[in-house]
Amino acid sequence: MALTAIDVFAGAGGLTVGPKRAGFRVVAAVERESHSFATYAANHPEVKCLRQDIATVSGAALQQFAGSKRIDLLAGCPPCQGFTSLTAKYKHKEDPRNALILEMARLAEAIGPRAIMMENVPGLTQKGGPLDDQLRSSLQVLGYRLTEGVLQVADYGVPQLRRRFVLLGGRGFEIALPDATHSDAPTGAMAPWRTVRDAIGNMPAPASLAAAKTGGPGRAFRLACDPQSVAPERRTDQSRESRGDMAAHSRTSSARLSPQRLCRIHQRIRKNGMGPSIADNHRWLHHV
Repeated sequence: MALTAIDVFAGAGGLTVGPKRAGFRVVAAVERESHSFATYAANHPEVKCLRQDIATVSGAALQQFAGSKRIDLLAGCPPCQGFTSLTAKYKHKEDPRNALILEMARLAEAIGPRAIMMENVPGLTQKGGPLDDQLRSSLQVLGYRLTEGVLQVADYGVPQLRRRFVLLGGRGFEIALPDATHSDAPTGAMAPWRTVRDAIGNMPAPASLAAAKTGGPGRAFRLACDPQSVAPERRTDQSRESRGDMAAHSRTSSARLSPQRLCRIHQRIRKNGMGPSIADNHRWLHHV
């Protein structure tokens, strides 16, 4: 029988892919933001995803989707904006989303999963302060033996330079961090870091701007290629949460940019290089 998992702060469903590939049956997920929720539902239609604030979700509401079977894994990627170095200039402000990391402990107590996994930015351990301490203490009181580390995703076959903090906890047992499979200086059985070309080099070539303008193949590339083809819209009622909607961000901001400014922001990834981390308020990147 397959192991069961729950994904909270589920976003568009990227984290859910991991447990699925590892053989878990993801029985439930929680995501508040409407566009992310819709994307999750489209990608994982068999998972019962609740669209609501995580603070209002009870353990019983999630447990019901597993029936009488115990939950094996509670996984989540709480909001990182308050902990990332990209928001250092706002360090005098306390981000109310920071406290959401404590929801992992609350749900762990309510559900009693055999294991927990949480991912966030490396800055959590420095900027998390009392919240981070409270999370660890609460989990340890529940009997979880914690293992943590900052991992470079390129070391695991992802064609991107992106460091992430990972916290693992087993209830009464330890879970070791995975060994790296790739390296920028590989030796022995270690594989070299994967490049953008390795990952998507077999995709069809991007459409030309001329083809996009005439409505030919590649019409979907118009937002990235031709800002003049997008009707300007005024950005209203767009919270930091909803800025995760790439299409909305592109419609409202790209249309206002000069071609020169657009080229500086919509930068291209080198085919034979690594992709950088992508921030929701920084830049969109595309392949050439």
